[in-house]
Amino acid sequence: LVANMAYRCRVVQDALRLKGGLPVMLNHCNIDGHHPMLREWGIFAIRNLCGGNLENQAAIEALELQGVAPSPMLDGTGTDAEVAIDPQTGKPSVRVVNGTRASSNVSMNRASKPLHGVNLNEPLSE
Repeated sequence: LVANMAYRCRVVQDALRLKGGLPVMLNHCNIDGHHPMLREWGIFAIRNLCGGNLENQAAIEALELQGVAPSPMLDGTGTDAEVAIDPQTGKPSVRVVNGTRASSNVSMNRASKPLHGVNLNEPLSE
């Protein structure tokens, strides 16, 4: 619903930012086995919330990495994860510790760069 309401609607875009809703929408951008389309709607909502709205883009860009969120998938497996910023690329890197899986990297898109071929700094066209 938020994704559709935010499309080209500055009032909704600003209201969601001012009420602290951007981090909530970003939290929907993860993989959920019970709700596989939740991530896609989260990404679509962020795209519409940032389209033509430099304040929302700046608010997302200003967010800082806080760590790895608890994961029900890892609970009880004896696996834990730690996160760090790669000094060369500035991207977060997630490493699995105390588990059997290999380390993995996570890419991070900046809101000010093109997202899915859309330049967020330009007004939306008809």
